[in-house]
Amino acid sequence: MSAYRANPTFACLRCGETLGGGDDPPARTSSPIPTLANQGAHTCPRGCGEWMPRGVLEKLHADADVGTTQPAWQQRTAQVPCRVCGEQMEARKWGGAGFESCKDHGIWVDAAARREIQALLAVHVEQERRIGELMRELAEPGGPRALAIRLLALERRIDKLVGELGALEARVAITERR
Repeated sequence: MSAYRANPTFACLRCGETLGGGDDPPARTSSPIPTLANQGAHTCPRGCGEWMPRGVLEKLHADADVGTTQPAWQQRTAQVPCRVCGEQMEARKWGGAGFESCKDHGIWVDAAARREIQALLAVHVEQERRIGELMRELAEPGGPRALAIRLLALERRIDKLVGELGALEARVAITERR
């Protein structure tokens, strides 16, 4: 047996406890927030947060550069080191949730942001699944034509909705003038 571990042990960025997950059984936490431990994420047993290695993000067709860099005034005052390389992680924001990111190794998500990040990841995974379906459809004979027909139908529906919205706005404006 090799001394090297495929899933190294990490300490929680907040409390220092050893994170569960990876190849370990999912950690038991008092937190009602679901984890990505079954995907290979490492979860704090006290519920402080979750480390999602780059490999987990790649399985989900995401990466550590998801979201945008937070302005300096929104970042934490304490620097947060990556648990793999020790370099300072970048404070990023996706949707309304903040997290720390090492573009080479993964992201740390505090407990307060986990639910939103996981919801955003679920939407992202579904979008990637749908893109894969559309690409397979395009590869089939007649696929591009079928997709073009669907796009034209969507354009007509959007035009109709825009017209209905304009009519509704006009009615509201008339009502407000009264």
